[in-house]
Amino acid sequence: MSVYFLDIQVHYWVWAIGFVFLVGAVVSSFAEVMLHLLYFREPYYQKWIIRILFIVPIYATMSYCTLLFRSYGLIFDSLRNCYEAFVIYCFFRLLVEFMGGLRVLDENIMKLDPFRYPPPACCIMGVPTRNVFLYIQRGTLQYVIVKPITTFISLFAAFLGLYDKQSYLIDSVALW
Repeated sequence: MSVYFLDIQVHYWVWAIGFVFLVGAVVSSFAEVMLHLLYFREPYYQKWIIRILFIVPIYATMSYCTLLFRSYGLIFDSLRNCYEAFVIYCFFRLLVEFMGGLRVLDENIMKLDPFRYPPPACCIMGVPTRNVFLYIQRGTLQYVIVKPITTFISLFAAFLGLYDKQSYLIDSVALW
């Protein structure tokens, strides 16, 4: 059963509207990247910002390709997820650069006074240590490494016919 709007099937309208938004996202993102490259005055910050800005055209393109070619959606989602993990690393590094770099950040953490956490953990006394930042850094890097691995396991499972995102059964693979 096909659904029509103005004598045109609805999925063609969806493709056309999606393409308009794809072009808008890609053009605006590339314009922003070009402005950063044109005024490249803070290379320590801008190299991370440019890498983060490229998530917009990649996300938009992969989403539109998934809309057009639904049977290849897992492949497009996998490519998008790998770049997303890279962008999370870039965002972490950008925050570190904004705070003065690893050495300055480490020194400033040690200068902090003990503090109380907000409710519901208000009875716990927070003592800043170098380990806090180390745990955040390790957690970020762990995500950046584990996300592409689980993505490729999902692709391999789909190739073997074992991937099912909606199933929680033992005989199917679904990794998030």
